[in-house]
Amino acid sequence: MIPVNQIGVLRSPERADLEWLQLLENNPDLWYLGYSKEPFNREVLKNYLDQQPGSLLRDGQLRLILEHNGLPVGALDLYDYDPFARKAGVGIVLDPEHRGKGWAKEAMSALRLMPLVHWVYTVCLRWFQEKMRHLSDYSRCWSIKK
Repeated sequence: MIPVNQIGVLRSPERADLEWLQLLENNPDLWYLGYSKEPFNREVLKNYLDQQPGSLLRDGQLRLILEHNGLPVGALDLYDYDPFARKAGVGIVLDPEHRGKGWAKEAMSALRLMPLVHWVYTVCLRWFQEKMRHLSDYSRCWSIKK
């Protein structure tokens, strides 16, 4: 587990996250963020959770859950990891009631403490129109080596 300031921790997904994960993955308002554009059934998500923890090196992706007061409230994904270019994409989604509090920035800052992430020199962020006002916050929280 990785402490995230006074918010909580980043941790690998657990079987107890199934209900929350099902709501997250099956929310059509968030499908524009990922590759999949259809709902996942419980069995598929159970299998996914049973295969955790994911490995950035093995799978090219890694999901971490942001836990606050013992409950999942967000997910941070590293994806499209390229070990040769040492870069990865990153995605963060928070429950609506926890957005706009700076928690995504804090989670990104905490992610830098994870030893494996030291192998990632470039983080590629994909911004959408409604999020552009927060761009400078995120770019300050991630140091990129050259």
